Amino acid sequence: MEEQSKVGTEAKHLRLEAGNEETQVQSPLPPLDPELDSLIDLVLSEVDDAFAESVWLGDADPLHSTADPSTDSKRPVSGGGSELLHKDIGTLGIAYQLPAQPSKRKERKKDGGVKSPLSADSPDSRTQHRSPVEKGTLHRGPVPHAARLTPKALDALIEGMATASGDPAVDTFPRSSRASPATPLLPSALTVSTESESTEQSASVPQLPTDANVIAHFGWLGNVYTGVPDSVLKTHPFYRYPKTQPAPGTAPFDVHRAATFVNFRIQVSNALAVCREIMGKPDLSRQDFQQLIFHAERLCGYAVKKMPVAFARPKAVEAIETLGVVFLVVDTLHCVAEILGELSMKHVWWPKILRHIEEAGFAPRRDFLVPGMYFRNAEIACTLDAALEYYRQGHRPPVRMVVGLKEALLCEPRDRSKFSGTRWNPWREDAAQWRQSIVPSLTGSE
Repeated sequence: MEEQSKVGTEAKHLRLEAGNEETQVQSPLPPLDPELDSLIDLVLSEVDDAFAESVWLGDADPLHSTADPSTDSKRPVSGGGSELLHKDIGTLGIAYQLPAQPSKRKERKKDGGVKSPLSADSPDSRTQHRSPVEKGTLHRGPVPHAARLTPKALDALIEGMATASGDPAVDTFPRSSRASPATPLLPSALTVSTESESTEQSASVPQLPTDANVIAHFGWLGNVYTGVPDSVLKTHPFYRYPKTQPAPGTAPFDVHRAATFVNFRIQVSNALAVCREIMGKPDLSRQDFQQLIFHAERLCGYAVKKMPVAFARPKAVEAIETLGVVFLVVDTLHCVAEILGELSMKHVWWPKILRHIEEAGFAPRRDFLVPGMYFRNAEIACTLDAALEYYRQGHRPPVRMVVGLKEALLCEPRDRSKFSGTRWNPWREDAAQWRQSIVPSLTGSE
């Protein structure tokens, strides 16, 4: 009994000593160094809000950046403070900034800070001098009207919808470093750049083939309607679109509605078929414009997230299946934007599509470059890769490339191809009718 009592007494002493050690650790810290104390006083005296993120974070990313939801979901909870910070996010969700990652295709322009793409008439373009943290703070209040929506606000809108859908493991917008923060890849009329920036950009952007010399770079295109001039080839239903201007009062492209489609898998061939049918008309009515805009919004939502851009094996036949759909979708949206003009809101959603297709491409393997079907697949896949580069620079590929690729995808017999299905028959019928229609004109010209 005495031994047990002695053991219990020693255990109590050990607990008391441990408690004393904790007390010593939690003792008050020594006073700050006078110089450090004066520096803090100086900083606080020069700012309006001492608790603003921009005061303490400098050029770091925002505290609640959603650049990678998959990694954010794994972060440990740090207590109740994080819950309070998430309570006032607002209807747009959290705005993020593009991480400064080096591009795999083109070296990114080095910059002191990371900026979001801006439209030419965007209010954010007047605040480019602000720090990245100030521009990456949380959005609050009602959703802005589509006419005033900026790419950064669309980022936040779609990010919030993707989070609400319960799919945090999927990155809503794969970040691209192809578009320089200071000079986003927008249509030439909407590009925001200074004279020096445009000079530097023109020096770094590769010069792509034009209508005049595209055959010299892609020899197989010389067999696409040999002898048919480009002026006639531009009437091909795979290339042409109506020049009708939208009637006054036509509702613009609804970016918010397009954002609701980012988490839905659509039957892309059906949406493309509707757009093909409408754009095949010589003139468009108000109802045609409404239907065209609606299905373009569906394609846009699909193209910024759900559209596959990678393939499992580096084979040309798989590249054709994947890049072929990307090409058809992007070309359709490019044409719709040309038809709608300013009503297309292209400066808002086009950069998002470019980010998603950043890594879409194909590099042929040497053992495939032999005569036969393998070589045919490789040259089509390589041309698809080149065609996407035109859209990344804000242009449409040469007419012979567009028509040649679409006929190769849709009109050439190809076993076990998604493009051989009956749903693509209307496209093939359009091409066949056009071939019959140009025969008399070609015969007369001879």
